[in-house]
Amino acid sequence: MFFLAFFVAKHYFTKDKDQFEKFPFVVVVLALTITSLCVFLVPVDTFNVSTMTDPATGMLYPDLSIEGAASRGTVVKIMYYVLYGVLFVFAFGVVPFAYFFYEEGDSETTFRQRLRRSLLFTSFFLLFVLIILVVGLFFRPAPDDFSKKSASDWINRLFDTRNAGDGAILFCLAILTLVGLVIWCTYTAFGLAILPVKLLRFNGRSTMTDDEIQRQLIINREQARAIETKYDRSERRTRQDIKAYYQTRKRERELQAAADDRIQSGSKCEACWNEFMMPFRVVFGILSALFTLLLVISVVLTSLDKALNQWAGWMTDRPKIPNPIDITLVALAKVFPLDYVFLGILILYVFLASLVGFTHIGIRFLWIKLFSIKKHKSQPQGLLLMAALMMFVMLSLNVEFSTFAPQYTTFGSQVSFDYVNGTKSATATACSLTHITNETCIMTQLGTMYSRINLSMSFFGTVFFFSNFVFVAAVLGGIPIALCCCQKKRGGRSKSAGEDAAEEDAAMEENV
Repeated sequence: MFFLAFFVAKHYFTKDKDQFEKFPFVVVVLALTITSLCVFLVPVDTFNVSTMTDPATGMLYPDLSIEGAASRGTVVKIMYYVLYGVLFVFAFGVVPFAYFFYEEGDSETTFRQRLRRSLLFTSFFLLFVLIILVVGLFFRPAPDDFSKKSASDWINRLFDTRNAGDGAILFCLAILTLVGLVIWCTYTAFGLAILPVKLLRFNGRSTMTDDEIQRQLIINREQARAIETKYDRSERRTRQDIKAYYQTRKRERELQAAADDRIQSGSKCEACWNEFMMPFRVVFGILSALFTLLLVISVVLTSLDKALNQWAGWMTDRPKIPNPIDITLVALAKVFPLDYVFLGILILYVFLASLVGFTHIGIRFLWIKLFSIKKHKSQPQGLLLMAALMMFVMLSLNVEFSTFAPQYTTFGSQVSFDYVNGTKSATATACSLTHITNETCIMTQLGTMYSRINLSMSFFGTVFFFSNFVFVAAVLGGIPIALCCCQKKRGGRSKSAGEDAAEEDAAMEENV
């Protein structure tokens, strides 16, 4: 993942030596790497619990004690907390510091001044995290039936110092996951819709030679200039000349695009390589369309299951309506690392789809575009913000795991048996929340964390649940937009160039 993060940063960072700095580049690479590690811990967590119980009995293996199983779970929990802690430090400490440190850089500012101002601005972000942690320490929702007994229990939980640290971390995790879900339902959803279209859409290169293109450009420009000089500014042009003028302008833009395409395509070897890769691009496009379809179907089926078979806090004791991704992962979990490979491909696809969403939408605050994310043209500030937003996306992906793979992320491949008078039933069933004991159906740490959030902080569980429908609507709504409006830019021409030409033509028409 480090090499992938390095490639992404290298691909998008500007080549302008006046704007490029090593420190923001390193921060972006490390931030994207840490982001990936947080989600790639999920299959390790699942493998940990899947290897605790014997599939023949559904009980802990004889050589594994209850204390040993708890100890293994604690190790994974610590790994989650360490990675989440590093992610929080980067998202609210390192990335903002790198952003402000770069912003304060100029010829008149000394290093000490840059450092002092950057630390000052970064302290506000750290204060925000500190406030969330303090609120989380004392956040204990009161029960609905506030009797004397329940009030006493609530007061005991309020001053439960043993689990206060866990509660603070989970509360902070829930808050930041909400931020990630906003990005998930916008950038990632649009990226999942547009990525297959981008891969399957093909615009062929012009068959004209460079000399022919330049010759036609000169001819078209002379024709346009002849029409412009034919009339004074106050004279009204004939319809025939107006039509001819617009046709020459349109043809000129097409030829200029073909010329730019020649320049960016480079040598003949590179052009041949692009032609060679076209069949693979089509294959990847079809696979990406299937992955998007699988994600949407899985989210819809699991959301319907939770709505129809709610057990507690928008949770089911076990999935009643299976979905394709969950079935596949549970089956592959029996042969590690096949589930790791499949889940890794899925995570990589979501990562790439999010990047595509950022490149098309840009970094925005509501409708205001702050930075563009373009190949070799992205400013360091924009990439730093993208890295921070990508952290929140991958954080929300942990919640989405419980939606499109609920059984896998909660129990892995574990099974349970019903025992009547010490006699084991002949049929094994998938583990459920009602079968949990110290020796059977051990929950993953990820499942435990988000189950606690759903049950003890019902507001977050409700938002997590209904965000699934927003995500599905965003993906389905992004597909027609991708098909109709998101055409591949020929020759690497920017959108602004086309807009400028269109504005010039509109101005000419007004003068007519």
